[in-house]
Amino acid sequence: MARDIKQVKYSMTYAAGFFLLMSIFMFWIGILLLTDNPHLDAKQVVSFLISKHTYTGLRGLLGVGIMALAMSTADSCLNSSSVLFANDIIKPLLKQAQSSVLVARLFSLFIGAFSLGLALYTQDLLKLLLLSGSFCMPIITVPMLLAVLGFRSTSRAVLIGMAAGFVTVVTWSILLENSSSIVPGMFANLCFLTR
Repeated sequence: MARDIKQVKYSMTYAAGFFLLMSIFMFWIGILLLTDNPHLDAKQVVSFLISKHTYTGLRGLLGVGIMALAMSTADSCLNSSSVLFANDIIKPLLKQAQSSVLVARLFSLFIGAFSLGLALYTQDLLKLLLLSGSFCMPIITVPMLLAVLGFRSTSRAVLIGMAAGFVTVVTWSILLENSSSIVPGMFANLCFLTR
């Protein structure tokens, strides 16, 4: 979407700078909380922060803001994933001229139900993030890195590699419960993609 490489370089530099600044602020909040209460349990950090450092009206605004952020992010992710599925997976596989809105809606319903089941699967937010990351990294990272490095492949080979990464992650997680499935999933994706 950029005019030239220079504009991409500037936008990536600015994005990295803002990300670094936001990360420093988040780390600083954690350091301040640690100095305020060094024996704080990790599960009680948010409740301690809200109960000690906010007042009644701000607590309500904070709750509404967090819910709005979560709903907006979920809506954006559902919309983009359903459109990507309809345009980038179904359309090339079925050789259609146009993608169907019905396909996008059905996939949005399916992925929403799957996400709800995934969210209800665990009470621990870190465990949920690691679980979703164990699906995201093996499926997306390998084709993206190979495309950035100049390796070109067919869409069918990329989809086969992604499916192999997904199946490896699921199988590895079921058979070996306490081990990470990210590296084997990425390796399976790479093997099937370059084959």
